[in-house]
Amino acid sequence: MIKRWLLAATLSSAICLISAPAASAQSATARNAGSRVDVKRAQKALADGKKAAETGKTSEALEAFTTATLYDPDSSAAYLERGRIFQQLNQNEKALTDYNEAIRRVPTDGDAYFLRGQLYQNINQHAWAIEDFNRAEQNKVDTPALYNSRAAVQAKLEHYKEAVDDYGKGIRLRLDNPEPYKDRGKVRLEMGEYRDAIDDFTRALELRPTWTEMLVERAFAQGQLGNFDRAVTDFTIALEREPKNKRALFLRAEAYKRLSRWDDAINDLDAAVEIDPKDPNLYMARAGAFVPLKRYEDSLRDRSEAIRLNPKNPRGYIARGGSYHQLGRHTEGFADRTRAIEMAPDLDEGWLARGSAYFILGDFSKAVSDLEKAAGLAPGNRETQVILSQAKMKVAESRVPARPAEEAGAELPKPPVELPKPALSKPVEVAVVNPQTPKIEVKEPQLPQPKPVEVAVVKPPVLPKAQPIEPKAASPKPTEPPKRLPKVLPTPKEMSVDNRSTADFLRQGSDYNSSSRFLEAIDEYNKAISKNPQLAAAYNGRGYSKMRMRDYRGAVADFNKAIALQPGYPNALRNLAAAQRMLEKH
Repeated sequence: MIKRWLLAATLSSAICLISAPAASAQSATARNAGSRVDVKRAQKALADGKKAAETGKTSEALEAFTTATLYDPDSSAAYLERGRIFQQLNQNEKALTDYNEAIRRVPTDGDAYFLRGQLYQNINQHAWAIEDFNRAEQNKVDTPALYNSRAAVQAKLEHYKEAVDDYGKGIRLRLDNPEPYKDRGKVRLEMGEYRDAIDDFTRALELRPTWTEMLVERAFAQGQLGNFDRAVTDFTIALEREPKNKRALFLRAEAYKRLSRWDDAINDLDAAVEIDPKDPNLYMARAGAFVPLKRYEDSLRDRSEAIRLNPKNPRGYIARGGSYHQLGRHTEGFADRTRAIEMAPDLDEGWLARGSAYFILGDFSKAVSDLEKAAGLAPGNRETQVILSQAKMKVAESRVPARPAEEAGAELPKPPVELPKPALSKPVEVAVVNPQTPKIEVKEPQLPQPKPVEVAVVKPPVLPKAQPIEPKAASPKPTEPPKRLPKVLPTPKEMSVDNRSTADFLRQGSDYNSSSRFLEAIDEYNKAISKNPQLAAAYNGRGYSKMRMRDYRGAVADFNKAIALQPGYPNALRNLAAAQRMLEKH
């Protein structure tokens, strides 16, 4: 409070200096008024000022209001009206001084608190704005403008529940204004209340049917619920009205990806690139759509352009390295992933991507080295652990010496078949990590999971029963030969690998959530987390399932984990706010 009034006092002192030239321009009557109080002349000047303000004659209005303050220095209305004009002219310091004078003269003037609150809102003094709006309400101000203004400030402070409540008050006082429905819908998006947001956007569209922005917002909310067909419908209507709406094109492309409509996604991203050819996210998104179509050259081209536009993004190099590997250009692929590691040595994705490429190309020692570093940076990543375990097995197999034949004529089982190394000239599917795209949740690219190698097992020949071979006593040997590794990779739970990718688990979990089959959704997200414990989208999805089942504590824990893995994750932040609000209620 002390700081606030010090600021006001400082501004008031400054205004005295700023206002001096204005005083010299006042009418002779006003200058000669001196210290005489003439309430009637003050009221006439006040009325003249209001009339001038209504017709847009701001200079005349300011002169009239100043005259009113000279004839009646206690006229709070004159200060209030002059402050309103100053605020319209963006002369906030002068406006603040006049509002303070009005409040000093009439401390119960709710309109003065409201106007000063709006001024604080404009200069981003949110806490002071809330305080003044509260005082305005306490002093009998009950208008849609008050509640909508306070709601907007509450939303900026991330007080989402309070914002929704205030928008509701404003809407009840005026049901035909679409703006509060739009603003409340956006707050509900932040809270993860997507169905309620859709209802608000729909009402806004009923009041203003041509509002393209509301179509895009409603489509986005549909996408968050996994209703991608409905999202595409709204995006399409919006784009018919505004064909060059980049955001609508980008988000519809992401919806098309979730529907595996790759060509449609590429067409939308082509159009978006024409609108803004300097946005690296558009190129990365289009590159991801080229990969399922095996258009690796096109994917490489787009990833290279994204790197040119944003050369400081290590994930761009990881992704482009994948394109090089897919084209069989392994030297360049390793170079890009090495560059990513040099740029961000603490990012496990770079080590994992390069290590998985070494594994698939049969360089198991280097694979072990990279994967151990990835595992050290992200100890809970099961995908890394599985590939690392298999790489270590292959290294151990290559070091096992052959066991000498124990008896003449007895054929020992053949050793396991070696995993053939792919020729470097052939394209190899390797890990590709795409950067995160905003808004609609899409498939998150996953590093390829090497499948356990099915090793051929040759049974020893069956000897004739009539001539069994009697086992001989083993003669002592100076050194015991090392034990053989299993001929077939073990298949306990800790080594089992589901053939589906984490993206498949995420997609299925989202489908189950959309169908309100939350237990099944949680099971799918658990599988995704088991494969990749660093997958923020899986924790976010599982948290949403728990929230819908009213397990708010579990939901909060999952959303916090998602945010810890991916700071600034928009969906997780919105969902966390919603879960925390529900937890407070229950």
